[in-house]
Amino acid sequence: MEQKDAKRSELAKRLHSQPHPDDPTRRKFGGPQPGSGRPRVKRASTRAAEAAAENAQQIIDAFKRGVNSADERTALMAAEKWLNVEREEAGLQMDEQRLLEDMSRADLIEMLAKGFAALGDAGVIDVHAVDAQDEDDSVNPFMLLADQ
Repeated sequence: MEQKDAKRSELAKRLHSQPHPDDPTRRKFGGPQPGSGRPRVKRASTRAAEAAAENAQQIIDAFKRGVNSADERTALMAAEKWLNVEREEAGLQMDEQRLLEDMSRADLIEMLAKGFAALGDAGVIDVHAVDAQDEDDSVNPFMLLADQ
């Protein structure tokens, strides 16, 4: 009985270690299968934020119409909401600034290098147009990280 269990265990281990013929990143036997699990859907708040970003000018125009309204109450409410948005944005910017101030020099260089690399990948900038040595013979850390 123990031999049968051992053979079955060995077979399962061998099958589990083999890659799937259609997709070498997943295993042939066991583990999550493609399409299994709950389908990933965007939250309503994420979709609303994306729509707001796409329609930013219309939102600003609505604030302006509200602030310039002949009805004093409407103008006051629009101004209050607009100031709340500005206050939230200022808070987010302060948080980002604190995060940057708390980062080490190496972490800042790494973050910037990744950002420049992403811009290069997108074709926005030519990262190969910069020398590893600047004019004053100081080392450009972005080029050193790119060479690694």
